[in-house]
Amino acid sequence: MNKEKEIKTKNGFEYFAFISYNSQDERAAKRLHRVLEQWRLPASLVKKREMERRPMRKLFFAPSDIVPRELEEELKRNLEASEHLIVVCSPTSAKSEWVGFEIDYFCSLGRQDKVHLIIVEGEPKSQDAEKECLHPNLKKHFKDLLAANIKEKHFKLPYLNRQRAYVQLIASLLDLDNDVLWRRHRRRLIERCFMIFLLALAFVFSLFAVYQINKPIDIRLTLKEKTLHNPSLPPLRNAKVSLQIGKNTYEKTINSFDDTLVFNEIASSSLKGSARLKIMCKDWFEVDTTLIPTKIMSIDMSRNPSVYGEYEGELCSYKTDEILANYKFSVEGVECVTDENGRFKIFVPLEKQKDIMLLKCDLNPQGFPVMFSRENGVTFYPDYEEYI
Repeated sequence: MNKEKEIKTKNGFEYFAFISYNSQDERAAKRLHRVLEQWRLPASLVKKREMERRPMRKLFFAPSDIVPRELEEELKRNLEASEHLIVVCSPTSAKSEWVGFEIDYFCSLGRQDKVHLIIVEGEPKSQDAEKECLHPNLKKHFKDLLAANIKEKHFKLPYLNRQRAYVQLIASLLDLDNDVLWRRHRRRLIERCFMIFLLALAFVFSLFAVYQINKPIDIRLTLKEKTLHNPSLPPLRNAKVSLQIGKNTYEKTINSFDDTLVFNEIASSSLKGSARLKIMCKDWFEVDTTLIPTKIMSIDMSRNPSVYGEYEGELCSYKTDEILANYKFSVEGVECVTDENGRFKIFVPLEKQKDIMLLKCDLNPQGFPVMFSRENGVTFYPDYEEYI
């Protein structure tokens, strides 16, 4: 006999109870076995009755406890070692020879007051033999015997009806007041349901948070002109935009300040980290910055004033082939003087810049067109006949 078999109940029995059932009711019997062995009495009752917190350990349950030998002798020995007999009642157990044997033998030990019933199927004292759930041997030993019934419809939920029947059986086994025990158990069920509800709610919120973190979003980007707008210069066009988020790089092209550029299917989690944004466009200063991306972004763009307004060159006379040293001229009203070598540097303010500007001087008062952004560094001849 192993160490576990040497454990005794409070009254000196090896088992608190023997569960008698038919094999067709094994599922219900296993559930009952699990409930009884795991049942925890309220702390107040433990202290008041000087009982153990789990007073119904251990139970004899045939599938897991019986030893393959002479079945009848083995059953007798385990019945003798059990303080209580629990009969799982159903129409099948009512016809079981072994259930009847277990009832008879336990009663022969003089423990009729330790027999307890729980109905899992059928009806007690039914006129229909197919529905009768009480074994005939019970009727032989008892005139009237109360039974817990998991099929009684005290509540709409079958689970609560089953729990109520378990509590009724436990109250009978432990000689406790059923109403008191049920009120305490019901309160514990409510607390458990509330905790399950809170856990389920927390789980749902966690799933929602994970979904929100990973949900793809669209990032919308617009460009805004920061410098003074000059309608005489070419507008923004073919701006190459590159957005690098983590290991991913998204590239788009935008052609107007009125357009909105959309980066699709970006993970929401990207909004928590930094990103690198680069914008390159002819005639405009390059943008290369690190930022925290948002769903809607607006980036300032500044026109490069030197593209059309800054120029180096020289002036010569086409007719005499002489350099025009210390020579005064103007471009779009901005005056300038060449040096002694006929060279000059000029910068036209952004608001006066044009794609094609007029250079005026004494040799050509009406002016001739120059395109600084395309002709930088060349020699101009104000008295060239084509200009006159």
